[in-house]
Amino acid sequence: MEERQEQSAGDQPVPQTGPLGPTDLADRAYLPFPVVGIGASAGGVEALEAFFDGTRADSGMAFIVVQHLSPEHQSLMAEILSRHTSMPVIQIRDGMTIAANHVYVIAPGFTLTIRHGALHLGEPVEKRGHRRPVDDFFRSLAEEQKERAIAVILSGTGTNGTAGAQAIKAAGGICIAQDPETAAFPGMPRSLIHAGYADQVLTPGDIPAVLDKYASHPYVGQEPDTLDAEESLERERAHLREVLAILRTRTRHDFSGYRKPTLLRRIQRRMGLSEASTIGDYAAVLRESPEEVASLANDLMINVTGFFRDPEAWEALRAGVIAPLVASQAEGRPIRAWVTACASGEEAYSLAMLIAEEARTQGRLDSMEAKIFATDTADKSLALARAGVYPGGIEGDLSPERLERFFEKDEYTYRIKKEIRDMVVFAPQDVLRDPPFSRVDLCTCRNLLIYLEPETQRRVTALLHFSLRDGGYMFLGNTETFSGSEHLFEMISKKWRIYRRTGSAQHRFAELPSFPGFAVRAPDDTVRLLEPPALSSARPSATLMLQRALLERYGPPTLVVDRTDQVMYFHGATDAFLQHPVGEPTRDLLQLVRPSLRMAVRTALRTATRENQPSQAQAQMGEAPGSLRSVEVTAEPVIQGKSPEYFMVSFRFVSGPRAQSQHPQRDAADHARSDAQPDELTASEAAAEIRLLRGELQNTIEAFEATSEELKASNEEAISINEELQSSNEELETGKEELQSVNEELTTVNSQLQTKIAQLEATTNDLANLLSSTDIAVVFLDSDFRVRRFTPAVSDLLELIESDIGRRITDLAQKFT
Repeated sequence: MEERQEQSAGDQPVPQTGPLGPTDLADRAYLPFPVVGIGASAGGVEALEAFFDGTRADSGMAFIVVQHLSPEHQSLMAEILSRHTSMPVIQIRDGMTIAANHVYVIAPGFTLTIRHGALHLGEPVEKRGHRRPVDDFFRSLAEEQKERAIAVILSGTGTNGTAGAQAIKAAGGICIAQDPETAAFPGMPRSLIHAGYADQVLTPGDIPAVLDKYASHPYVGQEPDTLDAEESLERERAHLREVLAILRTRTRHDFSGYRKPTLLRRIQRRMGLSEASTIGDYAAVLRESPEEVASLANDLMINVTGFFRDPEAWEALRAGVIAPLVASQAEGRPIRAWVTACASGEEAYSLAMLIAEEARTQGRLDSMEAKIFATDTADKSLALARAGVYPGGIEGDLSPERLERFFEKDEYTYRIKKEIRDMVVFAPQDVLRDPPFSRVDLCTCRNLLIYLEPETQRRVTALLHFSLRDGGYMFLGNTETFSGSEHLFEMISKKWRIYRRTGSAQHRFAELPSFPGFAVRAPDDTVRLLEPPALSSARPSATLMLQRALLERYGPPTLVVDRTDQVMYFHGATDAFLQHPVGEPTRDLLQLVRPSLRMAVRTALRTATRENQPSQAQAQMGEAPGSLRSVEVTAEPVIQGKSPEYFMVSFRFVSGPRAQSQHPQRDAADHARSDAQPDELTASEAAAEIRLLRGELQNTIEAFEATSEELKASNEEAISINEELQSSNEELETGKEELQSVNEELTTVNSQLQTKIAQLEATTNDLANLLSSTDIAVVFLDSDFRVRRFTPAVSDLLELIESDIGRRITDLAQKFT
């Protein structure tokens, strides 16, 4: 095993690096060659052997092997791997400088980081079950090497490496996972794949070839001085527009407002993985591969975040914004916040935890309400955010107190507790295209503006200004600035980019960007029904004008609602049946309809939904004191089908002076005859309806009370059992974590020992064959002159057979004098 003389890294210049995020040309890797971080644990020895069997000695890359090893056992990894590669394999010492075409193996019991081109060992770790060396190293590798950082996750249990791989992908590097089907322990690679950070899923033997092609691509191989971003962008501008058009058509995401250097770097990253040399070639790949289109869109959306990223900024937000909001919260009015580009939800949950902590500090935890709207354009990221399950690597972002208070610990993951999860509502929304939320107290838009063109930045900040209530706050990333909209906000914290909304109502509407028409996902004919008519300068046809006139005059007042009772479309004079409630605007039909009609509307809708056919219900609606009118409510599916998405709800007066009729004189006569005793008739009908409603209400109350008592008894028993089980579970989990950690370390050591035993067996067999075939008489004795081994040629000199092994040589008969 060869070792070279390390040089001190202290004399090398320190590059100025920005925050963790996609790389631009001004923020490049420290070392001029790619560095491959390889994370492995149980079952990783065989995978590492296969990996280095296929790795070229002159690949131009450095390889850092990071395993979860106990300090109680000496590692044989360097010796084992040296038999599978001609590159020098070195066990790491603190301060060792990295060189290309070398393999470095972590020392047992240490954490590892890379800084300024050198490897640094952390303090020895004594406690089992609380170390994540792969995550720690990957995070430092992302900051050091940017697009030249490569993460490889091989066999192992748990989720170690997933959180660190997230940082590498955010920095512009690539992440490769071993195919779980080929892994002895698929936990680590499967976790990376499930989180969506794996750019490639390969067998260990196939990974080196992909790394060679990626390392030779200009995205990785060219030095910053040789790559002129503006010239490259100008040459490829037409193809870049083609790529953006493909994305817009296939994914309905428009990236034209993103900064072009950022787009170019991200596209070049995918080109390196797709082996495309030009953007024109890559556009051809996109046209042929829907999977690559989805991967590129996912890369461009930069779905990477973290809990309490920039802790000092969050502390400033707590002191300057959260504390005043919690203190001034009115009874019954929740704190409303909007987290844009929430990715996998860490930032939204961080805000929820901050509000909960401040409410506890101020003694308002029971009365405090908060509603956080977290939005993003990536459906997969939103699914992960809604689940609220995160890998164990978040231990580096959160204090033990927060982990204990806000998370439930599973085997290898953490799950957000229900009280925090209930504060956050996740929804798909494109901040550049879709309408915003309104009257919110706080908007966060961190690490989004830095990727946008100045004009798009102004649109976004104007939109955020519109969504905030008077005096609301905006929270940006600490490296983000915006120009052209400064008059809309006043500075609260310049360092941490916290602003308060100012500006008049005129500013609020004058600077709001325009949005496309409201779109509804539905069958084609339903969409045509719900969409507003397109403006046209052409004169409408006489037939169309006649149809509209007849529909408006004779068609009953009708609403179109979806399956959640949200109104999609109004037709006719519906004001007699609807009323706008006090408070925020709503499209909920059951909130809009008059109270006397609510039961009939609900009954008709539920029946139509359940039976997929028209349903009718009647109700009495009072227009004035002492006056009731019968209303017929009809609900039916817009389109007959297996599971209709939209329903029409129409209203019709069935009696009364305002009901439309073709015989007004007859109706007037009937009305005159009924005038004799109107009060008595009205009172009788009202009394009958009241008795009916009271009976139904009494039955409902009795059933509810009986059910409630049963549930209370069951709940008390469940709480008692749950406390006992929780206590037992905590004890078992403590022992389980210890045993799992010990088992993983023993599995790793056992794999190394098995490899060593196999090598020793081969050596022993070679020696036995050599001794059996030699003509030289040799006898091997121990310290007491007892025979241990001999060659066949000794039989010519001594009376020695196999059963004599263990006897003293002086007891044997000699054949020579």
